[in-house]
Amino acid sequence: MIYLIRGTFTRVIGEMKRYLLNLFSSIIIFLIIFLLIALGFKNFGQAQSLSFRNTAVGYFVWMSVMINLTDLSWTIMNDMQRGIIEQVFISPFGPLVVYTTYEILMLIIELPIVYGMMVLIFSIAGMSISVHPSFFYFLIIAMLQSLGIGYILAGVTLKYKRTQALLNLAQFALIGLLFVNTNKWVMTLVPIAPHFRAMSTASGGTLPSWEYFVVSTIGTVIYIAIGIFIFSMFAKSTLKKGELSMY
Repeated sequence: MIYLIRGTFTRVIGEMKRYLLNLFSSIIIFLIIFLLIALGFKNFGQAQSLSFRNTAVGYFVWMSVMINLTDLSWTIMNDMQRGIIEQVFISPFGPLVVYTTYEILMLIIELPIVYGMMVLIFSIAGMSISVHPSFFYFLIIAMLQSLGIGYILAGVTLKYKRTQALLNLAQFALIGLLFVNTNKWVMTLVPIAPHFRAMSTASGGTLPSWEYFVVSTIGTVIYIAIGIFIFSMFAKSTLKKGELSMY
């Protein structure tokens, strides 16, 4: 297992170095988009309003979870095009363990970047960086829940290969989910929504109610379990039918 972790870590760092320009470009684009949103609020005289703070937190949450939501699918498509996905499937660990290791290491490496983005976005919004510590708990489990949904999308990608349109749709569907307003316990089944509400509260320095801790945690576990099951099902079916290749 240690060799898998070491090899995957080397791959992650190598890819980040190789595509460093793409990483910086993505960060700059995210910041420019939010800066335009902030200017829009300022022009309407609402730059200090509660709605603007919720928009800032919502944008940050969307940006954070969007990365994990689609990253696994893009990785699988790239592996298919490079012709190395067969190596992943013949590994003694299997595709689920290999790709989970890859995504967890990516998550660990991305957390400092995400935190830096949070500081910049909150600074642009004129918000205090002194958030309640629970903010980071909800951020991490939101990213883990998006990884669970990412397993589902990755399973579909294994089967149908080219799913770029689906991945783009999923990214923007998240925006609608952020503002779902319903019973706290019903929100257990609504991805990201309870996490966003809890983070909005925590961003003001207040501890969210205990229901949000329970609902968000249960929802995260549910989506991870469903995601792993669906990904494993598609992986076995694809391997059995000999459909690993992109073409």
